[in-house]
Amino acid sequence: MGATYFSGKGVNVTRALGLASGITRTVVPIGAEDALPADASESDHGVIVTVTVPGATRRNTIVVNGAGSTTNINAQPNPVSAENWRRLGDATLECIRDIAATWLVIAGSLPRDIETGRLFDLRGLIRAAQDAGVRIGLDMSGSQLEHVVNSEVTIDLVKPNRDELSDLVGRALVTVGDVYDAAQELRTRGVESVLTSLGSDGILLVDGGGALWAQAPLTVVVNTTGAGDASLAGYLSAIDRDPENSVEECRRAALRRAVEWGTLAVQQPTTILPEIREVPGVRLVEFDPSHLLSAQ
Repeated sequence: MGATYFSGKGVNVTRALGLASGITRTVVPIGAEDALPADASESDHGVIVTVTVPGATRRNTIVVNGAGSTTNINAQPNPVSAENWRRLGDATLECIRDIAATWLVIAGSLPRDIETGRLFDLRGLIRAAQDAGVRIGLDMSGSQLEHVVNSEVTIDLVKPNRDELSDLVGRALVTVGDVYDAAQELRTRGVESVLTSLGSDGILLVDGGGALWAQAPLTVVVNTTGAGDASLAGYLSAIDRDPENSVEECRRAALRRAVEWGTLAVQQPTTILPEIREVPGVRLVEFDPSHLLSAQ
């Protein structure tokens, strides 16, 4: 049984926030060989902003077995010209102005310059967004995440999973304490907050307030792809919302919601959340650096 649908990290985050009545935009490069996919519904038009670039749109394949084990087969993004990269940046800044955005999340795989083969420099876009009062979040992996983290700009939030954080610091992460130390290392490199998803061990938030750890009750796992996107959306939906709450109350509410939305996501066969609801049993737990992480 298979299905084809319009997705991607930024699209997933936008759709999840939309379910919670968030005002968002996602800027997506669409290959000129493709029409807007049929499952980009009418409600997405104007929320998902497309920029047409030459070639075909990137396609990924997710294989899920009956036990809930997920295998991702990800294509590389097509390279784009410097002019089309500029158009993507301009569209992003226009969206920021249109909705008075408070966050810009740069997510997924970055394209390379078709002329040089190098990753594009994000510093200009990040600084322009920051000049507009916008905070910056990153949800990407591998050399691309390292490229941005090491680009001498301040990043407000990075949302890695355990493997991605391990790759960034160049060592295995065996305990919760290892994850905390790795997150603190990123903070010395200009990252304010690190929200690390740990699978069945929950999510660890490390920021200027210290460490917060939250876990969910045991649940049936259908598909893990997209859980991190849902968790990020949950965190963003709560971290800035209630001015009557203290910073600490917002941190706790945001982490709890990140775990709730991630838990909802792993119960879905696709990366698209059908609804947002409270998940009973999500709890903040005492930070235990000696806790051994579950095998992956």
